[in-house]
Amino acid sequence: MGTSLFDRSTPILTSDRTLKNIQTENKKRIEEFKNMDLTEMEDSLKTEKDEDQRKEIENDLKFLKTIRSDNFSIREPNITFKEGCVIHGGRKSVHLRTFDKAHTDGDVIVYVPEDKVLFAGDLLFSRTDPWLGAGDPEGWISVNDELIQLDFKVTVPGHGKLASKEEFSLENKYIKEIFELVKRRIDSGEDPTKIKREDFSKDLQSWKSPILEWNLNFLAEFLKKS
Repeated sequence: MGTSLFDRSTPILTSDRTLKNIQTENKKRIEEFKNMDLTEMEDSLKTEKDEDQRKEIENDLKFLKTIRSDNFSIREPNITFKEGCVIHGGRKSVHLRTFDKAHTDGDVIVYVPEDKVLFAGDLLFSRTDPWLGAGDPEGWISVNDELIQLDFKVTVPGHGKLASKEEFSLENKYIKEIFELVKRRIDSGEDPTKIKREDFSKDLQSWKSPILEWNLNFLAEFLKKS
């Protein structure tokens, strides 16, 4: 939906599946966003002390309010590819690639091999809870394992600070742990939505995000059905 900031003079590239989803699923999501109650987020902004988390909440609120405005409209990409493409420059090349369903159905990464920089988009939430409910969490782990094999030193994540390969490993660890925690609670007849930060490994306990609650609710339903 951020593509709406660019007019038609700016070419936008993405995967075939992403364009299809923009034309179908995105319209449903916009209606959901317009009907969301923002009270909880606005209240959390008043009490949140961590500056990084305050910025995250402020950005989310700005995003939602923009979409809910009367003059918002979707700007569709005008160039698509099935699996990937390479843009060749005079000194460097830019590699675009899409994957099977992970964070979403149609994730795209941008890799600049000469600079050893990877733009991971929302395939990486750097040291914060990744939102699991829009894709395939188990497929996400496989994609991250594949990305780690690329030759890069710096990652620009979709959320969080600049990162390295370590953050991909931590994200995989989080996905595996939250799956196991929720499954264990369900198997023992306990409420999986009551899982707390301290139930995770120590290196994951410092993460702060309302997405933890969203993930627990999503996985509770997802695993009960599977």
